[in-house]
Amino acid sequence: MKRVWGRAVRPETDIDEERRRMTGGKLQNSLFGKFLVIVIVLLLCMAGSVFITNHVVRSIARENTELSNDKILRQIDAKTSEFHNSLYNMLTLLAYEQTTYNYFTQTALERLNAYESLISLFSNTMMIQDDIAGIALYDEHANKLVGTGKDFDIFTDVKMESKLAYSNVFRPNSSTEAYFMVSYPVYD
Repeated sequence: MKRVWGRAVRPETDIDEERRRMTGGKLQNSLFGKFLVIVIVLLLCMAGSVFITNHVVRSIARENTELSNDKILRQIDAKTSEFHNSLYNMLTLLAYEQTTYNYFTQTALERLNAYESLISLFSNTMMIQDDIAGIALYDEHANKLVGTGKDFDIFTDVKMESKLAYSNVFRPNSSTEAYFMVSYPVYD
């Protein structure tokens, strides 16, 4: 054995054999290490792809939900405007119909004669618009002149309005059906 710099060196043949032995052992350890690294990298890639996919799916779902809600709100707005215009036109026609208009200007005795034709007008309107539960006509002092249909308690406590107005929703006698009242002023 030779000594180089204070350590013992084996002859070249022993070193080659030992290297081969160590390389074979390290090669096996090295393959396992490489396999472990590949598995860890694959797991990290899978976790990353799951995270990214989850994020993308959530953002797409949120965007689709917002678009759907916006579309539904636009449809509700259009239907509400259509309902309001339809109701306004129907009430204008009903209020300024000659029979109704004359009823306001008649005396009590003349109103008795015109009562049947006014009730007929109200009934026909309710038949055309089946969502109407009742129609009532009031004078300028909020006194009920005539009415037809369901007679709810809310009809007795009427406030004079200066424009078309909707009441809050009410459920008479705790029923499952919900109603609201529409007030429409009639001017000469």
